[in-house]
Amino acid sequence: MPLFPEPTTAPVLAGKAALVTGSNTGIGLEAAKILGAQAPATLILAVRSLASGEAAREQLLAAHPGADVRVWPLDMASFASVRAFAARVNELEKLDIAVLNAGVAPGSGDQALQATADGHEVTHQVNVLGTLLLALLLVPALRRAADPSLVIVSSEVHAWANTDFVRRHLSGLVDAVDDPALYVNSERYFLSKLLLQLGVRRLIPALKGIRVVSTTPGLCRTGLARGYSEQEQAAMYSRARSPRDGAVAVTSAIGHPVSEEVGVQQKRKLTTVLGRL
Repeated sequence: MPLFPEPTTAPVLAGKAALVTGSNTGIGLEAAKILGAQAPATLILAVRSLASGEAAREQLLAAHPGADVRVWPLDMASFASVRAFAARVNELEKLDIAVLNAGVAPGSGDQALQATADGHEVTHQVNVLGTLLLALLLVPALRRAADPSLVIVSSEVHAWANTDFVRRHLSGLVDAVDDPALYVNSERYFLSKLLLQLGVRRLIPALKGIRVVSTTPGLCRTGLARGYSEQEQAAMYSRARSPRDGAVAVTSAIGHPVSEEVGVQQKRKLTTVLGRL
């Protein structure tokens, strides 16, 4: 039995503007397809590769001729790109839905730290700093919507993070995360998801009037694991869900406030992790 009901294809997004980051492939593309079937006034595909973004747009237009599907460049590994993208979004009349899905995983093995032009470790900047920056910069457009939703795709592997590292370097955490001497490649994805989750928990009370939801699609068969060996990918994907199933989970978070019971369960999970800090 599916974990979530099949998304509606009724025009529930009529008159609304939505965007999905990382929407040229995987969960992001499938989420865009789900939203596209709900007749949004505008659907923005935020992608690093414009060519693959245009290919995704063609898929959506084939299913929904005449839809207003826009491909806008966004490189989460560049603060300048994040700011430029957000400035463009804020020129819209409003933004009703933002699904921040883009993310990277550094893979396995003993690899050295890879830094962005901004001087941060790539996974840290894309998954944490860039995502939280974009969330904050989209606030003006979101506030102009009647019932805005900000959905941030996370992962339950935040519970696998090395919390001893966080505790030891709490007073200078950003510098520690970006220090090549302290970098452990195999731990970085887990750490990024914990830091993102902590950031989102600060956003929720701060962004009054905006529904902020952190959601996990579960392990899905996407390109996120391209940095792992074929054997590792085979083991990971043997029980993984499809990108479509992951996208259903993600889009189910739009416009559906978390029930009190589920909220308590999530809080208990995070409290267990924080108790180890």
